[in-house]
Amino acid sequence: MITGENQLFRITRNMIGPSKTGLSLFIRSIQNEKGNYFNISHVVFESEDNNIYFDIVAPGYHKKNSVQYQYSVDGMMNEWSKWSTHSTINLLLPHGTYTLRVRAKDIWGNVSDSKQLTFTIKTPFIQTTFFLVLLILLALIVLVFIIRFRERHLQREKHILEEKVTERTAEIEAQKQEITSSIEYAGRIQVAMLPMKELLRNAFSDHFIFFKPRDIVSGDFYWLGEDSNHFFFTVADCTGHGVPGAFMSTLGISTLNEIITNKSDLHANTVLNLLRAKIKTSLHQTGKEGEAADGMDIAFCILHKNRKSLEYSGAYNPLFIYQGGEIKEYKADRMPIGIYVGEKETFTNFEINVRKGDIIYLFSDGFADQFGGPEGSKYKKASLKKFLFTISHLPMDEQRTLLETEFERWRGKGEQIDDITILGIKI
Repeated sequence: MITGENQLFRITRNMIGPSKTGLSLFIRSIQNEKGNYFNISHVVFESEDNNIYFDIVAPGYHKKNSVQYQYSVDGMMNEWSKWSTHSTINLLLPHGTYTLRVRAKDIWGNVSDSKQLTFTIKTPFIQTTFFLVLLILLALIVLVFIIRFRERHLQREKHILEEKVTERTAEIEAQKQEITSSIEYAGRIQVAMLPMKELLRNAFSDHFIFFKPRDIVSGDFYWLGEDSNHFFFTVADCTGHGVPGAFMSTLGISTLNEIITNKSDLHANTVLNLLRAKIKTSLHQTGKEGEAADGMDIAFCILHKNRKSLEYSGAYNPLFIYQGGEIKEYKADRMPIGIYVGEKETFTNFEINVRKGDIIYLFSDGFADQFGGPEGSKYKKASLKKFLFTISHLPMDEQRTLLETEFERWRGKGEQIDDITILGIKI
């Protein structure tokens, strides 16, 4: 309302009605603590740029500093911050991907629509899977180099000093023992990376593990993960056995830990899709001719903690489940975790209703592919399925003992040709 006499006017503020137009909210700029600005359309920060300032504005013209702001960060905050007239938001965050949401409120209490901005803070290089793999690879290269250097040195001395043949032979034997000791140490490291018995016992009170590497270290591995609502478990068979297979198994275990830690609302096939992509990236697999086609076969399961629902997805490795007086088989997709010509975009996801007394069997192909018996033939998957059916009514520890006895009976005096892993879990 405006009144006045003698060219004098007065504005009565409390007579001005509230604005009918909505607030316009903008994220004006983004910068780190060094004062460097970043492109709002593609916000990716280096790991050291994790102290970030977001400058927001919602113009208000009725009263200075009358506009208030709120913000929240998905994954870090359970609710909105308190209203404040400060238009600069300072966040100090660990690495990861976040979504910042902001909104404004004017003097009359009108609240704007929230605006959001998704941004990423890169993982520090020393925490990446690639760095871990690089360290392991470097250690193996150094180990092989040392071993070969010493062996060549011993051979030269043997030719020069024939009179010391006996002494040099003893030294060579000592070197071989050193190699064996090193591989045995690597085997202890690999076993340490597998789930501890206490974890398996806490997750699945009634289970067995039949784990029999062909060599000191194994290309097979089993793995267990957990979140608030699910148990994740798997049996995988990596390309090769011995040291090469163990290297791949180490990569597989560390990658699965990374996936489960950094992702939520996962399905079994989602995990395999992510695992395949990360393995390709780690091994630089692009499909070019002459590339290494290393990878792994795997059966992956997610058991809901209500013990009523099971998800399964497989790369070559199927799932057996004893249910309703019979053993059912869920077939895997015929493509591995790794580069593969003609691969499908996604692995198949099976959702299975389970109940108390059902038994889940995951396994590598080592048992079924073992040569033996009266004709020296393969044991085969069908025979394994039949044998599991005959022992499925027995306690889980006894099933494991009978599986080992059956394997030794079939193998006879022949050599074990591959690593063997069978995981049995009773609901």
